[in-house]
Formats: sequence, structure tokens, C-alpha cells
Amino acid sequence: MKEGNYNKAIEIYFKSEKMSESIGDKRNQLIAINNIAGCYKEIKKYDLAMEYYQSSLLLSKKIKDYKYEGAANVGIGETYFFKKDYDNALIHLFLAEDILKATEFKSVLHQSYEALAKVYLKKGKTNKARYFSDKALLGIEEVQDNFSKIDILLTNAAINSSENKYTKALNNINKALIISKANGYLDSEKECVIKKIEILKLQNKNNEIIHLYDELLNLKDTILNTENLKSINELEIKYQTEKKEKENLQFKADKAQNELKLEKENRQKWFFGSIALAAILTIVIIVFYTKNRQQKLLYQSQLAIAKAKQTEHQRIATDLHDYKVKTLEEIASELKKEGKEKQLEITITDDGKGFDDVTLGIGFTNMKMRINEINGKIKIKNRVINLSVGYFFN
Repeated sequence: MKEGNYNKAIEIYFKSEKMSESIGDKRNQLIAINNIAGCYKEIKKYDLAMEYYQSSLLLSKKIKDYKYEGAANVGIGETYFFKKDYDNALIHLFLAEDILKATEFKSVLHQSYEALAKVYLKKGKTNKARYFSDKALLGIEEVQDNFSKIDILLTNAAINSSENKYTKALNNINKALIISKANGYLDSEKECVIKKIEILKLQNKNNEIIHLYDELLNLKDTILNTENLKSINELEIKYQTEKKEKENLQFKADKAQNELKLEKENRQKWFFGSIALAAILTIVIIVFYTKNRQQKLLYQSQLAIAKAKQTEHQRIATDLHDYKVKTLEEIASELKKEGKEKQLEITITDDGKGFDDVTLGIGFTNMKMRINEINGKIKIKNRVINLSVGYFFN
């Protein structure tokens, strides 16, 4: 920025601001924003300068950095000055003065005095301009920025010139010229030479002006060559930057294409893998279902056969029992008639498998009723080997 390459400086400060913001370094972020605003002010983009000075002011208040709050107000005041809004310029410059008096940031305090002097000089209030310019000049050694020192000297020279104090004016211009040459500030050097020529014209010292014109022409050529060189360098940087950006874009495009291709291949693998897995699962399910169904059918078939056998067995046993009971009933009837026996035991042997506990069916019920009629009792005992039926008569 000291060399006047403000666009490059803005680019650097932008990166610094973003980096500081990303790591939460509010103070360095504030410094970067303030510097961006200063660059925009120097290249006369006052609306952008005002925007960033306002951002700097808000952030400085947020983190309670009074030094940069004062500096932001100075920047806003100077921007209003260049926009010829002198009343708003004074408001912010006096705010800056009040804030900076309470800090150790004396360098910017003296810059606020110099800015107040310029505003009052433009408003035609020379006395007030003199008051603030002298205060700035008294503290010039505390000012760290060489550009600001040059501004203080040239503003004081302009006030002296307006009061016809040409010697004092030339003295301040020469001091500013020395600083400009020492730091290679070609634009400031040119401004000093032009102001010196103007004062010498007022003094009618035309013989001293001639060599200054030669110096001014040399400066203009140098500035032009420097600006051309800067333009060439800027174009080269721009070309290299664009080339690098294109390479980066191509790299990103190739990377994206490869990632897309890989993603597509992975999707296909997953798709076919899913189909294969689904097919295997289907086969497993079908086999399991078929086997389970066969087992179920076999079980149902075996159960049906078992039930059929049991039913048949029960039918045979029931028929056998009914037949034997009927026979016993006939024998008991005959015994009743003859009255020869008091007790009768009858054993019925089945197929050797036994049968369930005997329940009184129609045959047994009839037999019991008839035995009861002759005052007898019936007792039935079921064993695995045979069936014993006993008749007891009283």
C-alpha cells in the first residue's frame, strides 16, 4: 500500500480479514477491515470506504477497542470531507478526538487534528484551521505513518500560504518533500513540487521555478513508467491468477467427473449386489418354505393316520365291550330266574392292549338296573390283561 498499489493491498487485506474471522481473531480482523477502508479512500471509492469504516466502527465497539473506534471515526470524517459533507465530517472527527484523548493512540489523535484543520480550512475558518493544524504539527513526531506526516506538513503549509506566510509554507513543503523522496512516494513528491511552484509563483520567483518544472516532468515520466510497469505487473499477475484459477477449475472438474464415475460404479455394484443378495434370499426362503411345508404335510399325514387308528381302536373296543356286556346281561337274567348263584365273576379278555376306563353305556346301564332289581351289586374292574366283571347278590 505504501507504494500506491492499493488494489493489490485490498486483495491482501481481504484474505487477512477472512483468515482472522475464521480463527476468531477479532482484533486482526478489525485492523484488516480498517486498512481495506483506507485503501478505498485513497483510490477515491468513497462509498466502499464508508461501508468498511462503518464495519470497522461496529466491530471496534463490539470488542471495546477504543483505539480503533477512534481511528474508524477519523476515517469516516475524512471520507465525509472528500465527499464535501463537512458538517458530518466535523461530527465524526470530534467524536474521534474525544475517544482518542483517553487512549495511548496519539498518532491517530494528531491525524484527527490535521483532518479538522482541513475541514475548517475548506469552510473558510482559518483561525480554527490554524488551531488544529498547529496541534497536529506539535505532535508530528508521535505520528507513525509517513503519509500522515506529509499531510500534516502540507495542510500547515496551505494555512501559512493563505496567510501570506510563504517562508513557513515552503519550509513545511520541503520537509514533506524530504519524507516523500526518502520513502519513494512519487505521488507525494509530485504534489510537494506542484505546491512549491505555486508558492514561488506568488512570490514571483520565476527563476527558481524553471528547475522545478524539469523535476516535475521527470517525476511525471517516472510516475508514468512506474504506473505502466505496475500495470504490466498487474496484468501479469492477473493472467497468472486466471491461469491458475482455470487450472484449479479444470482439476476440480476432472476430480468431480472421476468422483461421479466412481460413484456410478459403486451404485452399479450395490445394485447388482443387492439383486444377487435378493435372489439368494429368495432361494433360501423358497427352500425353507418348501421344506417346512413338506414337514408340515408329513406331520399332518402322520397325525391323521394316528387319529384314524385311535378311532378304529376305540370303535372295536366299544363293540367288544357292548357285546360282552350284552352276554353278561343275558347270563345275569338267567341267574335271576334260577337263583342258583349268589356271586358270579366273569373275565373278559380283549386283544391284550387294554382300553380306557369303562364308562357306563346303554348295555351296562341296563345290566345294572336288572341286577339292582334282584338286590345285587355290580363291580367292574379294568386291567391291562383282562376285564373282570363281578356280580354280587345279597
